[in-house]
Amino acid sequence: MQYWTFRKQFTLQIAATAFLEYCLHLTSPTPSTVYIARDTGQLLFTGFKFDVTANGELNGKRTVPFRVTPNIAEFIGQIGVAGPLPASIVAAARCAVMPMFNFAGILRTILFDEFFLKNKRVRRTLRGFWLS
Repeated sequence: MQYWTFRKQFTLQIAATAFLEYCLHLTSPTPSTVYIARDTGQLLFTGFKFDVTANGELNGKRTVPFRVTPNIAEFIGQIGVAGPLPASIVAAARCAVMPMFNFAGILRTILFDEFFLKNKRVRRTLRGFWLS
């Protein structure tokens, strides 16, 4: 794979990650949870989960959901930061609101599972607290 193709794929992956992290209120990735495929430039984030408050609501009050660090900006380059990165985020946003992709239905299913499992754990903990 050529260096230019690798950087473009990396830029597209960063854009998709930034969009999903912002829209779905996911926890911020750390460098130890990011894996980069050296042959394709694709990213794998292993530590993503919904950022849920103690009340059981999504935490949307983070000031900076995603930030292009100086090292990422240097690797992507000025053209990548000004061109493919914002264009990819806009394309992902357009796909999310298109009715034919049923993004809302998929998101509803994922969030239902997340909240159902969290509430089940909380109930189990409370039940053990009251029984002991």
